[in-house]
Amino acid sequence: MSRMLSWLLVPLFSIALLMMLAIAVFYFNQERLIFFPEKLAEDFSFHFPIPFREANIQLKSGQKINYLVFNSESNQGTILYFHGNAGSLKEWGFVASDLVKHTGWAVWIMDFPGYGKSGGRLPKTEKILLEMGRALRSKLSQEKPHSPVVLFGRSIGSGIATALAAEHHPSGLILEAPYRSIAKLGKEIYPFLPEVFSRIDLDNEKALSAIHSMPVLIIHGSKDEVIPINHSKVLSGVNAEIKLIVIPDANHNNLDSFPAYWPAVHGFLLGLALQGFDHFGG
Repeated sequence: MSRMLSWLLVPLFSIALLMMLAIAVFYFNQERLIFFPEKLAEDFSFHFPIPFREANIQLKSGQKINYLVFNSESNQGTILYFHGNAGSLKEWGFVASDLVKHTGWAVWIMDFPGYGKSGGRLPKTEKILLEMGRALRSKLSQEKPHSPVVLFGRSIGSGIATALAAEHHPSGLILEAPYRSIAKLGKEIYPFLPEVFSRIDLDNEKALSAIHSMPVLIIHGSKDEVIPINHSKVLSGVNAEIKLIVIPDANHNNLDSFPAYWPAVHGFLLGLALQGFDHFGG
């Protein structure tokens, strides 16, 4: 009997050891599973189809954050945009310029630490991501104190946008392919991982529950292979101010190529203007 018990315990012990090892590897390396940066040389020159300016902001924690400003002649308002987890402003600047062309709003967009020409290492917690978001929002408020501000977060950037919206209540919030939280999304991808082991959470569900009397637009593709559409369906039920637009057949990276995308974004911003702007970037 004892020999049989030993035969049973050995594989169980091995499985438990492997699971503990996998959890440890995830815990200490999760930023490398979340962020996929493109680094750029300090002297790299950006080129986009519309005028822009490049600037840096120094965080209290010491990191230098690189950002771009695309102004608009119409002066309708400013979109503070937080991009996805891959690439750099070299590509995301084209997304910003498209936003300006399609909406008439100015766009401010920044690179995360360790991305593009931004300094520092990849974020190990959400603290640095929220610090950089607050710093750029504060800079925008100083330069354009009376400009209506809409926060726009795409994919991982949705968590930053929503957290800031809960803190400062801008004119509106747009989320593209958001998640309930990084921990919940990670649990779906790696079922053996406890949610508490996520050092970066960016809980959209919790932040949205703290937002009231502010228009929110969520856009998600029905065939998103990275963040399932169910995440946005759950988020859209958090409060009555949230409008969900599901784009049939769209996946995670091609939403703006579908005919319904730009009318949804432009219509949301137009609706804010018609209602009147009660909140600004301060």
